[in-house]
Amino acid sequence: MARDFKGTTGERGWFLAVMLAVNLFAYADRMVVGAVAQAMKVDLGLSDKQIALLNGFAFALFYSMLGLPIARAAERASRTRIIAVAVFVWSIFATLSGLAGSFVQLLLFRVGVGVGEAGFNPPVASLVSDLYRAGQRARAIAIIGLGGAIGPAMGAIGGGYIAQNGSWREAFIVIGLPGLLLAPIVWFTLREPPRGWADNAAHDATAHPGILETFGTLLRKPAFIAIMIAGAVGSFATNVVQQFTSPFLVRTFGLGLGHAGLLLGGISAGAVTIGLLGGGAIADARAKKDRRWLMWVPAIGVGLSGPLYLAALSAGELEFAVAGLFLAAVGAFTYYGTTIAAVQDMAPPRMRASASFLFGFAMILLGSGLGPVVTGALSDHFADVAFGGDFGATCPGGKAIAGSTAAIAAACRSASAIGLTRALMWSQLAIPVGVIAYLIAARTFRQDSYAPTEITA
Repeated sequence: MARDFKGTTGERGWFLAVMLAVNLFAYADRMVVGAVAQAMKVDLGLSDKQIALLNGFAFALFYSMLGLPIARAAERASRTRIIAVAVFVWSIFATLSGLAGSFVQLLLFRVGVGVGEAGFNPPVASLVSDLYRAGQRARAIAIIGLGGAIGPAMGAIGGGYIAQNGSWREAFIVIGLPGLLLAPIVWFTLREPPRGWADNAAHDATAHPGILETFGTLLRKPAFIAIMIAGAVGSFATNVVQQFTSPFLVRTFGLGLGHAGLLLGGISAGAVTIGLLGGGAIADARAKKDRRWLMWVPAIGVGLSGPLYLAALSAGELEFAVAGLFLAAVGAFTYYGTTIAAVQDMAPPRMRASASFLFGFAMILLGSGLGPVVTGALSDHFADVAFGGDFGATCPGGKAIAGSTAAIAAACRSASAIGLTRALMWSQLAIPVGVIAYLIAARTFRQDSYAPTEITA
């Protein structure tokens, strides 16, 4: 397919449009878990840690484990075909999630979603780097990353509405099915560009660097290691808050699932779009004079998000809380497009999928996996402390057991809200680590960036 590739504006535009659509439904599926979390919690009697396992650790563990072999395959095989298969797999398991009858079944289906989504980011990042020059990549990735804004909004609003007026099971099915239509579109309409096409880099199409050579080349770059840490922290901060925003609004302000989903969707659609596109555009524009702006832009944005998140979580009025969450998300999501573009800038063409895996491994395992689980466990702990002990036994799923007095029911609701709020505030302690990592990466980023004289085989 590479020999048929012309690199026209139309071909590249179609690639961005299809990848945006795919990313949109991937994020919509992830957000559905958060949007219907309170309904699942009550229906299945789940703890916050179990909810985090469903939307975090189970997904992230297998996503990370399979990311490496998929990334290595993407260095050799058709990246567009890998993406098509991945879309089909995760859509099947996303749909099956709506049929789960227990926590264990739901956990296994979410593992399947993670297996499928492991085949998306490494080949996509590699394709972007072959389609767009270094000064265009942050914006291209930001456009695809808009799926991380529109998708969560669609999942939050649609999932919350369906769960409130139907059931949380129907929400999974409705969000999962469209991916089955997108998979053949990816397979039959996207063309594979030659490796290094945008860099005008000559390469040996038959030779492939080994895994030790690839990792050695990347990990010898101090900026690459620092960016991995910074991106993981950015993912941690954004994923933790995003996954628990709907339960936070429901418990703290007594909103219905539909209302909470609408607010979460508005925050995601507006703030994440501004953060992604604004961060990518500013970084690309400033980077024409100094490439270190790819580090400085997210350092500023992520640094500002921490205090804004804390202010939002401690606000006593719904309007102030939503405004704070919106502004914090704008700052936090400046990290995504800029950081992924920086990772690709440092990797030779035949190593870019592997570079995306290494970065994604840290970002997904910590941000989508460990972060929410730790936060969920802290929420359960702080709720138990606020309740005075035996919270899990007295308030399974955050609600008082049948036959409890009104006072106990009120205490359950209050402790559940307090526990989650305190846990989310503690999660923001990771922000300074990310800012420092970005500043460290900026020190050597220019000399660590890829030059055509490096290995390109």
